[in-house]
Amino acid sequence: MTAFHPDALVTRQMPTNATTGAGEEEAHDLWRSAEAKYEQKRWAEQSEKALYQDVAFKRYQASVDKALAKFENVAEWADFISFLTRLLKALQTSSANYQVIPTKLVVAKRLSQCLNPALPSGVHTRALEVYMYIFTAIGVDGLRRDLQVWTPGLLPFFPHAATSVRPLVLDIYERFYLPLHTDLRPMTRALLLSLLPGVEEESSEFFDRVITLLDRLAASVQWPFFIRTMWKVMIASPTVRLSAFHYLARRMPKIEEPRELDVPLLGCAISHALRDQALLVRRQALDFLVTRVALDTPVFEQVPDKIRLLDAALDTVLRRDISLNRRLFSWLLGSDESDAAQQTYFETHARSHVAHMLLSAMQQKNQAQRAFKMYVSLMDKRAMAQPLLRTTVLDVFQTCQIHHDEELYPTAQTLFMAMDDYMLYQSLYRGIKDKKTVRLFQYILRQFRPHEPEALHVHLPVVALAIPQLVKDASPELAGALLELLQDLMGVLDIHAFAQHTNTSAPLDEPAEQWFSDAPPERVPTLQDTSMCTAWLEAILSVAMSQPPATVTCCAVLVSAMDKLVEAGCSVRMHVQNEALFAYIAHTRTFEQLEAVLHMAVHITKSSAVDASFLFRGAHLETVVQKLLEYLQPHAFQHHAAAVELFWSVCALAQGERGAAVVCAELSGTGRERAMHAVGTLWRCTTQQTATHIPACVLLILDRLHSHDMLEQHESHVWLQTYVRTYDAILCMLSRLLRRVPMQRTHVGVAVAGRMIDAHTYHMPWDRAYTQYYLRMLAALLHIAGKECVHVAWDGTDEEQGGSLIDVLKDDVMLLLRSGGPHDRDASTVSLGLEVLDAILSMEPGAAWCTDVEKSLVDVLLLSIDARDATRQIMVLGVFARVLRDVTLSDEECAVYADLVRRGMTHAPNDTALLAWTDFVHAVLPAMQDIQAFLLPLCHVLREMLVCTIRPFSAQHALEPDVSITLDRVPRTEAEVEALMRLLETALASAFSRAYHARPRQDDATPPSSILGNISSVFQAETASGPTTQETTVRRHAVLALQAVAYVWFVGRDCACLPQSIAGSAAVLERFWAMDTSMTLDAVIEHWWRCSTRDMHRSYVDDATLALLEHLASSAQLIFSSVCDAISSKVPKNRSGRVSTSILSEPVLFRLLELYATKLDAGSIAQVWPIMSLLARTMAQTTSPYVVYHALRLTTVMGTKLTDSNLFNEQRTRRDVQDAFVRLCELTISLYGRSLDISSGRDSDAPSVASDRGETPSDVVSPTSVVQTLCSMVLPAFTTLRVDQDKIQSVSASLAYYILAPGFRARQGSWEPEPLLFEVLESLTQLPATSKTWRSYVLDTFFDVRFFAQSLDMGKQWAPMIAALFRSERDRLSDVIGRISTASSNLFTSRDSDLFARVGAIRRLSYVVYTSETNAFLAQLPLIQEKVVDILRSSPADLVHAEVYLCMRVFLCRFASQHLTGFWPIILTEMVRILAQAKVDLPADKSDRLQLVFSVVKLADFLITLQTDDFQIHQWLLITDTPDATNPASSYMADSLLDCLAKFVSECQRELVFDANDSLERAQQRRPLLQMSSVATISTLQPFFATASRAFYQCDFHATLDWDNINACLLHDLFEPIHTNT
Repeated sequence: MTAFHPDALVTRQMPTNATTGAGEEEAHDLWRSAEAKYEQKRWAEQSEKALYQDVAFKRYQASVDKALAKFENVAEWADFISFLTRLLKALQTSSANYQVIPTKLVVAKRLSQCLNPALPSGVHTRALEVYMYIFTAIGVDGLRRDLQVWTPGLLPFFPHAATSVRPLVLDIYERFYLPLHTDLRPMTRALLLSLLPGVEEESSEFFDRVITLLDRLAASVQWPFFIRTMWKVMIASPTVRLSAFHYLARRMPKIEEPRELDVPLLGCAISHALRDQALLVRRQALDFLVTRVALDTPVFEQVPDKIRLLDAALDTVLRRDISLNRRLFSWLLGSDESDAAQQTYFETHARSHVAHMLLSAMQQKNQAQRAFKMYVSLMDKRAMAQPLLRTTVLDVFQTCQIHHDEELYPTAQTLFMAMDDYMLYQSLYRGIKDKKTVRLFQYILRQFRPHEPEALHVHLPVVALAIPQLVKDASPELAGALLELLQDLMGVLDIHAFAQHTNTSAPLDEPAEQWFSDAPPERVPTLQDTSMCTAWLEAILSVAMSQPPATVTCCAVLVSAMDKLVEAGCSVRMHVQNEALFAYIAHTRTFEQLEAVLHMAVHITKSSAVDASFLFRGAHLETVVQKLLEYLQPHAFQHHAAAVELFWSVCALAQGERGAAVVCAELSGTGRERAMHAVGTLWRCTTQQTATHIPACVLLILDRLHSHDMLEQHESHVWLQTYVRTYDAILCMLSRLLRRVPMQRTHVGVAVAGRMIDAHTYHMPWDRAYTQYYLRMLAALLHIAGKECVHVAWDGTDEEQGGSLIDVLKDDVMLLLRSGGPHDRDASTVSLGLEVLDAILSMEPGAAWCTDVEKSLVDVLLLSIDARDATRQIMVLGVFARVLRDVTLSDEECAVYADLVRRGMTHAPNDTALLAWTDFVHAVLPAMQDIQAFLLPLCHVLREMLVCTIRPFSAQHALEPDVSITLDRVPRTEAEVEALMRLLETALASAFSRAYHARPRQDDATPPSSILGNISSVFQAETASGPTTQETTVRRHAVLALQAVAYVWFVGRDCACLPQSIAGSAAVLERFWAMDTSMTLDAVIEHWWRCSTRDMHRSYVDDATLALLEHLASSAQLIFSSVCDAISSKVPKNRSGRVSTSILSEPVLFRLLELYATKLDAGSIAQVWPIMSLLARTMAQTTSPYVVYHALRLTTVMGTKLTDSNLFNEQRTRRDVQDAFVRLCELTISLYGRSLDISSGRDSDAPSVASDRGETPSDVVSPTSVVQTLCSMVLPAFTTLRVDQDKIQSVSASLAYYILAPGFRARQGSWEPEPLLFEVLESLTQLPATSKTWRSYVLDTFFDVRFFAQSLDMGKQWAPMIAALFRSERDRLSDVIGRISTASSNLFTSRDSDLFARVGAIRRLSYVVYTSETNAFLAQLPLIQEKVVDILRSSPADLVHAEVYLCMRVFLCRFASQHLTGFWPIILTEMVRILAQAKVDLPADKSDRLQLVFSVVKLADFLITLQTDDFQIHQWLLITDTPDATNPASSYMADSLLDCLAKFVSECQRELVFDANDSLERAQQRRPLLQMSSVATISTLQPFFATASRAFYQCDFHATLDWDNINACLLHDLFEPIHTNT
C-alpha cells in the first residue's frame, strides 16, 4: 500500500484541478480506511493552524477580512453583488498559493446569507461563482476536508433556486461533489432532500439531468446504501415523497435480494406514504405496492410490521377515491380478473393479515370507528367479503359489543346491513352450539333488529327451532341464556314467519344442522311448516314444565307465538298436558312463575290458533284458586292487580263450575280470614265484577253480621272498614238478666301509664253463651225502645244495685270490659257490651253518665294496650269515639288523651288496630280544642310513625327525616301509610284553623284616644304584622310533618309497589301548597337543605327535590315566583333588622334557585327571567352582602344560560340581563369591600361580623368563597353576556383595588402571591380591554430580577397572564427586546450582576414567546433576529451565549419553520464552531463554557426531535442520518459533530455504562433525548452523543410530537436557576 503523507495536504503550491485524474485516484485510495481518514483529517487541521503563522497568509487573511467587513454595510440587493465582487477579488489575489480559505466559517456564513431565496437571481449567480472559485481553489481534498463548512449554505438553495440559476448548482454538484465518491455517504440524505424536488415535475427541463445526477450519487455511495437512505427520507420528509416515487418508478430494479433493501425500513416508508395527505402520493405508494411489494413476493413476507402496512393501505378506502380503491384491490386480490382466482389469492396471501389488522384496530376504542368503516368498504368486493366474514364476523360484533359506543353504532349498523346474512347466522348458530355466542346473538338482535325477509323467515326461525333441543342438554345458566335468546327472537320475527304453507316433519334441530352446514339444501323446514311449529310449541311447553327457572321465559315465548299465529290466521293442533300443568301450579314458589304459567294456559285455551285447551275444572280449578288466594292477601299487595286479573280469567274459563264455590268453601271453613281478605281485595280492585260474578262470597261475609259468633261479626265489621270503607251499624240485643249470670271475679290493680287501674279476674269458667245472648237481646230492645229507655228505673232484686237502667247497664258492661283471665280474649262478650253502650249513647243520655263512661273507657283502653289486645282496642275505640263526639275537653284532659293516643298508636299490635286508632282520632278531633296539648303532639307522633313506616321501602336513605320514636311494631302496609297521612293532614288543618282563628284581630281594637293610645296602636300594628308565637309553633310542626309526607312521595317515586301512597302524599302536598304555598315551599326546601349537607347521594337529593317542586307547581314560573316571594319577604332592609323571621335563610333559598336554574334549559330560563329580573332589582336595594352575593350567583347562572335562547338576542332583554348582572357584581364588591383582601386572613372574623349585622352564621359567606366565585363564575360571564367594555373595566378596576393591590403589597415577605390571587389575576386577564387595570402588577413581577428564581409551578401559573398581557399589547414586546443589552451598561455593577441582568433579559424574551401562540409575534421577528445577531456579534459571555440557544429552542416551537430561515446561517455557523472547538478541547466541569456547550447540544436535540423541514437538510452536520448510523461500513468515519464528540469524550473521559434503549424509546415517543436542565460534567452528555444518530435512524416517526413533554422541558429550562462560575 502506498505510504500516506499528510504533510502534502496543505502546502504552498498550485491548486489542484477539480477534475479527477490518475493522481487523484491514487490519493483516493489513501482514504479507504477509517483510521487513515481520522489521521489525515487531524494532520490537515494541524497544518491549517500552522498556516495562520505564515506572514503571507496573514496578509491574505487581512484582505479577506476587509472584504467581509463590507457585509455590515449591505442595505439593498445591489450591495450584495458589490460585496461578493470584492470578496471574489480578495480570494483571487492570494488563493493561488493556498488550498485553505482564511476565516472560512465567516465566508461560508456570508455566502449562505447571499443565497437567501428572497434575494434576486443575480445575487445568487454571483454567490455561486464565488462558491465555484473556492471549490476550485481548495480542490477535491480541500472540499473533502471542509465539507461541513461550505455545504450547509449550498444544499438548501437548490429547491428554491430560479430556473436560470439551477444549472449552476447542478454544475457544482457534478464537478465538485460527485468526485468525492464514498465521502458523500454522510450527506447522502441531505443531497436527496436537495435534489429530489428537481424530479417532482416530469416535464421540467432539468428532470433528466437530476435523474442522472441521482444515479451517479447512488453509484458513488452504493445502491443498497442509497435506497435505504431514500426510505428514511420518505419517512421523515413528506414534501419529497412524490419526487422519490417518481425516481423509484424509473430506477428501482426488480427486488431479488430483499435483505439489501432493509425491508423493515421499506415497509415503514410505504406506511408513511400511504398516510400522506396528498392524493398523488397515496396513488404512487399503492402503485409501488402493486409492482414491487406484491403479497405473494418474498419482500412482503419479510416486512416485520405487516399490520401497520396493511392499516395504512386500507386507510385509503376511507378517501372514497376510485383510483385509490382500484389500486388497493389490485394489490389485495392479485392481477387475475376472475372472482374465483381473486378470492383464492386473497385467502392465501392477505386474509389472515387483513383480519388481524382490522380486529386489532377494532379492539382499540379510538380506532374502532375507522376500522369498522374499512370493514364496510371491503364488503363491496365479494372476493374479500366472503373470506373475511367466515373468519371474523363474530369477532367484529364482539368488539362492537365490548365498546358499546353510541357513536360507533351507525357504522356498525351499516356493516350489519352490508354483510351476508347467511354467513352471519351460520357463524352465530355454530357459536351457540359451542356455547360461546349466545349473549352476542342477543346483542345483535337487540341492537341491530334484523329486517331482511330471508333472515326473518328462514335463518332466524331455523335457529329458533333448534333452541329447545339445545336447552335440554345445556347447563342451567346456558339454558337461561338460550331461552332469553329465544324470547328475543320472538320479538324480532314477524307474522309471516308463522304463515303455514307446508307440513313437513323432522327433528327440531335437524333443519338448523342442514341449513347451516357447508352444503346447505335448497329448502329447509321452518316455523311455516305446521308439524314443525306444533312440535316446537310442545317442546317449549315441555321445557317450561320441567325446568322451573325457565318457566317465565318459556311462557312468554309461547304467548308471543300464539299472538303471532292468531295474527297470521294460522292454527295448529297441539297436545297439552293438564296434569303436568296443574301439578306445576300447585308447586310454584313465586308469583312470577304462577302468573306466567296461568297467563300462558289461559292464552292457549282462549287462542283460536291452537286446537287445544287446559281444563279448569274440579280439583284443578280448586288448585288454581287456592294458589291465587295466597296472593290476594294484604302482605302481597304488590301482586293484587295481576292476581285479580288472573282470577277473573280463570273463572271465565271454568265450564259448568264457578270459582266462587271454592271461595265460599273457604269462608265456611278454617281459611275464613284468608278468604275474607281475598274477597276484600277482589272487591276493592274490581267492585262491579265482584258484585256480578261472585255475590255469594260477599253475602256470606255480610251474613255474619247477624251471626251468633261475635268474632265473626267483628271480622265482618273489620272487613267492611278495611275494604268497603263505609258500612251500616247492626244493632244486637242485650238481656236485662245479664247481672244474674253466675260468675266469680277477684279485684286486682294494674299499673298503667303511671297510675293504678281497677280490673277483675275470673275465678272459674262461666257460661258466656247466656251473657252474650242477654247482651244481644238487650241491644235489640234498646234500639226498639229508643229514648224511652233512658228514664226507665232499675227494678232488680234487693241485693242488686238500684238506679236507672242505663246506669246499671253501664256498670255491668264496664265490669265485663274490666274483667278477664290471664289469657282471656272474650271478644264476643266485649263486643256485645260495647254494642249496648252504643245503643244507649244513641239515646242521648246525660252528661254525667257520658263522663263516667268516658273515664271508664280510658281505663279499658289502657288495659287493652298493656295487654296487647288488638281486638278489644278496636272494639272499644269505636264506641269511645261516639262518647267523645259532643264533649268539650279541658287542656289537661287533652293532654291525657294525647298520651293515650300516642300509646295506642305506637303499641298497636297489628295494622287493623292502627287503622282503628286513626279512625278514632279522626272522630274525636272536634273535641280536642287545645293545640299545644293535643294537636301538636299528635302531629309529632304521626310524622315519626309515617317516617318509620315508609323507611323499609326506601332504597335511598339520603332523604330520610330524623326520628326518635320507638315502635313495638312498624306498620308495613300501604293502607296504614294512607291512614297516617290522612290523619296527619286533618290534624295539621285543624291546628292551623284554630291557631289563626285564635289570633287577635286588629279591627276589634279600640280606637286610641290619647297620645298613649297612639303609641299603643303602633305596637299593635307591629305585632299584628308578624306571626304570633302559637302560629310560629304550628307552622314549624307543619313544616316537619310535610317533610314526612314529602318523604313518602320520594320513596313512592322510586318504589313501584306504592302507587296509592305516592298518590295520597301528592294529594296532601298539593292541598297544602294551595292552602299555604310559602309554608309548603319552606318544608320542601328545608328538607332538601338538611339532606343535601350529607355526603352521600347529593345528586339524588337534588333531583328528587326538584321533581317534587315541579309536581307541585304547574310551571317553572310558579316555582320561581314562589321562591322569589319568599326571598323578598325575608330580605333585610338594612343591616340591623329583617322584615320577617323564617325557618330558612335567604342563602338557602338562593341555592335552591341556583340548583333549579342549572337544571332548566334555555327556553325555560327565558320564561322565568322576568321574575328574576324583578328579584335582582329588589336585591340591588339591600345592604346585606350575603344576600347580594347569592343573588349575583343566581343571576350569573341564569344569564349565562339565557344566552343560548333567542330572547337574549332582543336588545331590551340583553340590556336587562347585563344591567342586573353588573349592578349586583358591583354591589357585591362594594359591600364586601376591603374584606376581599385575601391576604388579611379575615375569614375567621366572618361569624362575628355577621352577628353584629344581624345575620345568622349559616348566612355567612367567607371573603375567600366570594373571591373564588368571582374568579370561576362571575368574571367569565362578562364575556358570555357581552357586557360593554366600560363596565368590564369598572368592575376589573374595583377588583384590582380591593384584591390585587393589597395582595401584591402583602407578598413582600414571601414574594410569591397567594394561589387565590393568581386565580383573580388570571380571570381578569381573560376579560377584554382590561389590561390597564392589572398590567402593572404583571409587569412589576415579570421585570423583577427574582422572577425566574420562582418554582416551576409558579412559572406555569404566570404563563397565561403573560400571554394575555402581550396579546393585548403586542407593542410591549419591543420594550422586552430593548432591555436586552449586548454589553455592560453600568461600570459600577459586578460581573455576576451584569450577567444575571443580561441573561434575565434574554430569558424574558424567551418566556414571552413561550407563552404565546404559534406565529403570534411574526411582525416582531425581524427585530428579534437583529437583536440575536447583535448579541452573537458582540462576543458575549458563555452564559449569555447559552441563553441565545435556549431562546432559539423556544422559537422553534412557537414559529413556523419557514419564518426562521434567516436564523440558520448564523446559528448553524455558531453551533459548528462551538461543537468543533469542544471536540478538540472539552469544557471543564461546572464551567460556563460547559453550560454553553450543553445549551447548543440541547438545541441540536430539539432540532433532531422536531424534524423541521428547513433543518432536515442540515442535520447531517450534527448526526449520522444514514444507514451508517446502525451498520457502518469498514471505511466509515464518524464525521458528524455529535459522533466526533462521542468518540473524543470516550477517549478523554471514563466511559459511562448506559442503556441505549432509553434514547430509542424517547425517540419513538417523539420526545427530546435530553430531559435534564443542567449538567456538571461533559461526561453526563456521553450517552446522548453516543446514541443520538442511532436513535434518530431507528425511529419510525409513526408517533406524533409529544408537545406536552417538549413544552415541559422548555419551561423547566426557563426556570432553571442561573449559576455563574467565575
